[in-house]
Amino acid sequence: AWKLASAYAVIGRKNAASELMEKVVEFTPYREMGYCYGSDVRDRAIVLETLIYMEKYDEAGKLVEEIANELSNGWHSTQTIAYSLIAIEKLLGDVTGDVFEFSYTINGSSVEVSSEHPIYTHTIEESDIDAGTITINNYGNQPLFVNYTQSGIPSENTLMSSQKGLQMTVEYVDIDGNLLTIDKLQQGQDFKAIVTVTHPGRRSDYKEIALNQIFPSGWQILNSRVSNDYTATSNVDFQDIRDDRVLSYFSLDRFESKRIEISLNATFLGEYYLPAIYCAPMYDESVSATIAGQWIEVIK
Repeated sequence: AWKLASAYAVIGRKNAASELMEKVVEFTPYREMGYCYGSDVRDRAIVLETLIYMEKYDEAGKLVEEIANELSNGWHSTQTIAYSLIAIEKLLGDVTGDVFEFSYTINGSSVEVSSEHPIYTHTIEESDIDAGTITINNYGNQPLFVNYTQSGIPSENTLMSSQKGLQMTVEYVDIDGNLLTIDKLQQGQDFKAIVTVTHPGRRSDYKEIALNQIFPSGWQILNSRVSNDYTATSNVDFQDIRDDRVLSYFSLDRFESKRIEISLNATFLGEYYLPAIYCAPMYDESVSATIAGQWIEVIK
């Protein structure tokens, strides 16, 4: 109803839009793992977008604060984040002329800012990253939403093995199916990584599961599709094979197990780190399974 109201508002039929907006909306917490990928926060963003088209900026401003508070806490799907940012962007684009006045202090060094732009960014110097404090003071009449982002290359993947509502095992076998210990592999040896993912049955069916396998640079992935062997991907809905990783996507019914096989070759001599294997539904962070990484070696 609110999406239809937005359409009427865009074409100038605001009376029709107002009638549709009289429908009572209750934002009951929910999250869908598939199909429309909806959530109560996503629904707030749909309502916010309609309010902006109707130029009801006071109501929209209050809803923006609610959505911003929700986005600042916990995990949210890409659907929820995208819809929220689209709606907030429309509000920022429509409301002009407001001056943002604030100051920020990083390890005792202060900067005063006065800007009409809706977004302001500052890159922290490398010397200030290791430790210290950041303080922000808002002198204007508009709320500020502050986001602190760090990026870098981890020295080593320290994820521990864990299982939350999902069971996962991995075994490595040679071309004859015999179990292998991968600590030390002979250069040129072909083998397989076999991951088995199982739904323990305590919850409803899982949709849109992603299995992320990153392999050490001393191993090469043998792409089964190059040799027209599609049996290895019969258990998945889609599989993306890249230079150093394989991303597999599938769903699991209650008590169902799926087995994903990746053919590999120990190619380059040296010691390498095998990152953790991670599997989870893309739209429910409460379900996941991780198998910890380890050091491996390719020898003559």
